[in-house]
Amino acid sequence: MLNVSAEKGDDVKFTCQIENLGKNKVAFLKLNPPLLISSQRKVYLKHQKYKIDGGDPDGSGVQSWTLNLKRVDERDAGRYMCQVGVSPTLTQTAFLNLRTPPTILSEKTSNDVVATENSNVTLTCEANGEPKPDITWKRLDQENIITNDPEGYGEKIVYGKTLTLYKVNRYHTADYLCLADNGIMPTDGWSVKLHVHFPPKVSSKERHVVGHPSYDAKLRCKAEAWPRPEFRWHFGDHLLMVNSSKYQMLLNTQSPLAVYESESILLIRALKDDDDFGMYICSAENEYGVSQIAIEIRKKNFMIDRIKKINDNNEIAKMHYEYESLREKNKMTSDKRSFNKQESRSNVGIVNEQYSIFGYHRLPYWIFLYISIYTALL
Repeated sequence: MLNVSAEKGDDVKFTCQIENLGKNKVAFLKLNPPLLISSQRKVYLKHQKYKIDGGDPDGSGVQSWTLNLKRVDERDAGRYMCQVGVSPTLTQTAFLNLRTPPTILSEKTSNDVVATENSNVTLTCEANGEPKPDITWKRLDQENIITNDPEGYGEKIVYGKTLTLYKVNRYHTADYLCLADNGIMPTDGWSVKLHVHFPPKVSSKERHVVGHPSYDAKLRCKAEAWPRPEFRWHFGDHLLMVNSSKYQMLLNTQSPLAVYESESILLIRALKDDDDFGMYICSAENEYGVSQIAIEIRKKNFMIDRIKKINDNNEIAKMHYEYESLREKNKMTSDKRSFNKQESRSNVGIVNEQYSIFGYHRLPYWIFLYISIYTALL
């Protein structure tokens, strides 16, 4: 008989070739422990599972006896024997190797893990299956697994039933997927969530916010922390009541923020000149520490906005160029040791000609103010 490999649900057969059988009987047994399945064509176990074929179909004198098994499963795997005669007996044995898909053993596999920064973490995954499954690790978000191993920094896939992460930090926080595969479908998977705990660190893209009296204002403060921190807002020495008609605080923990990031948004309604402009403090606190940042609301300066608008249109730049040209010409004229009224009138004519570029015979005072401010900003 020959060994047989099969998958669950397959039909398999063992064939025993016998010469000179005579009046001897053929029996099939399942070993370990011995279990008589059939004798000649009589089946003693589960008629729907087993069937016996036998005889000398080609008249060669060699009889073929076959044990047929239908829809095999894990209980059918093992060693089978074909036995001829009683004393002495002739035997042949063969093995049914049942190829089974992998199954991850939950009792021997890591569940969700909590760790603190700079500690080492080992995740374990074990699986059964035939043949023995290969174990691989991936991050569910498709990022590299950062092992911080002295022999390697990070990679997409890590092989082996254990995954060790050295000196973990906030960037290790993720779902780690263990996959078991032995070529028999389906594969099996197991997800382990790693949460790295660390103190808050707050930041803000806008440290200065321009506000308008009677208008609302929004301040944003982002924190990296786990567990998620509790946010508070202060104005001066006063803790703000953030669920009132004046103030409202919103919490954002959704994408594109990382799992360990959260954002507090403070809405201030109807800014008042004397009461609401100034420095606000955003603080975030969890069991590992506290962090804070200052954000200032400044009153909108309409003069500066006007200057910027003119500057954006290149108007001041043009006036500044013409003004400097006039100054240079006047300087050259004043350096002459002598000049007469005719020259002076000529210079005045030049100035008036330059003024006419702007459509004025005399420059208004505010243009000189703009020019002075623009020059100071250069």
